[in-house]
Amino acid sequence: MTMTPVHKPFNCRLLENKVLKHLGGILVPALAVFFVSRGIMVALLFLFRPVVLHDAPPGTFFAVKPLWDPFVLYDSEHYLRIARQGYGDPMSAAFFPLYPLLIRLFGRAFADYEAAGVLLSWFFFSAGLVVAKKLLLAKGCPKNSALWLLAFFPSSYFFSAVYTESLYFFLLVACLTLAAYRRWPLSLTAASLLAVTRVSGAAVLAILLANYWAAERPGFKKVVLSLASFLPLLAFLGHEHAVYGSPLAFTSAQPLFHRFFSWPWLVLYHDFTTKLSNIIFIFNLVALVVATVSVVAIKENLWRSIILIHALLPLFTADLLPHLPQSHGYVRYLLPVFPVFYGLGQFAGRKRTFYYPLLFFFYLLWLVFLWGIARKAFLA
Repeated sequence: MTMTPVHKPFNCRLLENKVLKHLGGILVPALAVFFVSRGIMVALLFLFRPVVLHDAPPGTFFAVKPLWDPFVLYDSEHYLRIARQGYGDPMSAAFFPLYPLLIRLFGRAFADYEAAGVLLSWFFFSAGLVVAKKLLLAKGCPKNSALWLLAFFPSSYFFSAVYTESLYFFLLVACLTLAAYRRWPLSLTAASLLAVTRVSGAAVLAILLANYWAAERPGFKKVVLSLASFLPLLAFLGHEHAVYGSPLAFTSAQPLFHRFFSWPWLVLYHDFTTKLSNIIFIFNLVALVVATVSVVAIKENLWRSIILIHALLPLFTADLLPHLPQSHGYVRYLLPVFPVFYGLGQFAGRKRTFYYPLLFFFYLLWLVFLWGIARKAFLA
């Protein structure tokens, strides 16, 4: 006697509930971090902002659009100039093209380039938090410690400004998440875009390619994918050569910003011996300690390599303005490197008695940072 198999009816409602529960477990905590941190930040920026900026350096206060003004300062001017006019100005050579290209596209649509830059930064930060939460779950880490530490890190203001930090953060966590699921074509595509966002993105692309070749069997498809991942970077270098006469014009433009090649130990020695009481160096020192702790806490070689690259690369240039530490900008350069905060979250999350004081310490530094930013202080 043969038994007829019994097929259970497909339960669409059950599947829908599972999908919604999964999405809720990702979207709710990520967006909670976004809205709480950005809401407090906006309120503080307008609270701290003086009626008239008597001490603001020329070219740093854009009063024509008060709504967007708190998020437009210093390097924002260069991104907006490239978006409006393209490359050509000697100082523009130092900036990679993806972010200003996006501002150009959406600025034309909105007829407002400042609004486009700010809204893009906010969008990519919120999207990056969602992807980062997905990455945490992929790593078997259900806690949100890393997200909160990131959102209240002293320099996290730049996730909301017309700067590349949000875009870089989003693309980096996208690379790592897709690599964790072995979606190498998409991961390398994100890395190729990362390479035309900031110079450190090229190093991330090289690291991911090394891991890709170690993880997958050799083949023609692998060679083609690897070569194709360099196309955006090569196009940018070709454009630099066409406009400025050198494919490495982004490096030769650094002296225009008072930045020159140095060795990391010389930069740190100078700042420890001459700028130890400088608040900007204190911010940079906190970032350096955080990166060191994360390298120790993380065991995965890929993530450790990414932290080390981002921790060391900024120290190969020294800011030679006498009133600034030579490591100026370090606390901002390290900001979008999510593995730093994952490692710190892993370290701090082992004991909640350590995590909450650390978060409160970050919050206090964040307040000081926002107070300075509201007055257009050149903090990073």
